[in-house]
Parts: sequence; C-alpha cells; structure tokens
Amino acid sequence: MKFETFVLEREQSLWENEVQYNLSESGVHPGTINDLFDQDEINEILNTELTYSPTQGSPALRDAISSIYDNVAAADVLVTNGSAEANLVAILTLLSAGDELIYMVPNYLQIRGIARAIGVEVKEIALQEELNWKLDLDELASMVTEKTKMIAVCHPNNPTGSVLPKEQIDAIINIAEKVGAYVLADEVYRGAELNDEECASFINTGLRKPLSIAVFPKHMDFRVCVWAGLLAAMTICTVPGQSRIIRLFAWAA
Repeated sequence: MKFETFVLEREQSLWENEVQYNLSESGVHPGTINDLFDQDEINEILNTELTYSPTQGSPALRDAISSIYDNVAAADVLVTNGSAEANLVAILTLLSAGDELIYMVPNYLQIRGIARAIGVEVKEIALQEELNWKLDLDELASMVTEKTKMIAVCHPNNPTGSVLPKEQIDAIINIAEKVGAYVLADEVYRGAELNDEECASFINTGLRKPLSIAVFPKHMDFRVCVWAGLLAAMTICTVPGQSRIIRLFAWAA
C-alpha cells in the first residue's frame, strides 16, 4: 500500500507555523481553557483521573452526542481520535480493492487518498457553478454502477459554502440505495450557517444507508468553531434490521 501525498496537509505542515497571517485557516484563532470553561468545570477537569478511558468513548460524551439526533442511541456512538481516524475507519471498513467511490469535488482530500491507496477506483464529480455550486443529479446517476460502494459529499461545502437542500440529499441517497452504496457526507461546517438556519443532515433522513462524516464545532451550548487542540472524533453506527447508518464526527472532547 502506498499513500499519495496529501497536498493540503503537507503545505500546512510546512508553512502554517511559519507565517504571520494564515489565509488558508478554516477555524478560528486559538483560545484558552479559561475561555471555554468556568472554574467549576476546570476543577472537574483537573481532578479527572488519567487512566484508560472506555474504548468507545466516555458514556457521558456518547450520550450527549446521540441526543442531538432523533434516530441515534448512545450505544451506536464510537469516539475516535480526530476526524482523520474516523475517515480511515470508514474507508478501510466499507471499501475494498476494485470497488468504486464517487467523490464530490471540492472535498477533503484524505478520503480520496486512502481509497486510492487500497485499490478503490475514485470517480470525481464536480459541483457546478451554474447550479449555484450544487451537484448535477443526472450526472451523478449516470456515474453509479454495480461496483459503486460509496458516494462522498461535503455538506455544507468547503470552500464554496454551498448547502444541499433536503430534496437533493434525499435524491443522492436514493441514487446510492439503487446499488446498495453508502453516502459519506462530510458535515464539518453544519451549524455554522450565516443565516443561523441549520441545514439538513444525512443522518436524519430515515433512509437506509447514509454514512455521514461531520465535525461538530458548533452544537450544544457554544456556537463557535472548535479549537484544534480540542478535537476528538466520533462514529455512529446503527443497524436496525438490514439498515446501516454510520456517522463520523470531529468533536470538542
């Protein structure tokens, strides 16, 4: 197995700590523990035992995450070390050499790179400017074959800011379901909409196999982008009968 260079992260590794102004940053200026927590919460953190935590993540965190959605139980939640690990788990678990991945661009390049490294054929579909940076659903439908095992989208999209309407989300999942494919939806920026109207999530569609990756910097009681030093990640997997729903998050841990 050979991984191609992850150009975005490579450039960041080389330069992000060498410049005064980083125009490529998609988060916010780093904060402090005092900015985020009150003194009682800080004291609780300082008195936390430094031991091995539950492999799936702490029960309190899993319960809090599951409460955001209508159809997710705490038992379905798996906390991982950042969204990069969550992406890795999703690709290595669900795809094999010879499978097809339909990959929206622009998107997070790690997904494409891991898939190619294990022998998956990656077929790219670009957002269309003339469609207000939405997918051409006819083009998507024409690309799906019996070998298609996953469709990867980024919603809300980075960097275009495009948000998929609910009817297009349903259409994408319906296209995937015709061949039994998963939909991998990167929802990193869900909750950061400028109009304060949170867009629809693939996890709440009620359809059979949405696999959704999302970063959750804004949910719960603080609606600010999560600071990089606080990132963990989470996977949700529910299997009611033959239905499988998997959701991956980055989370403020």
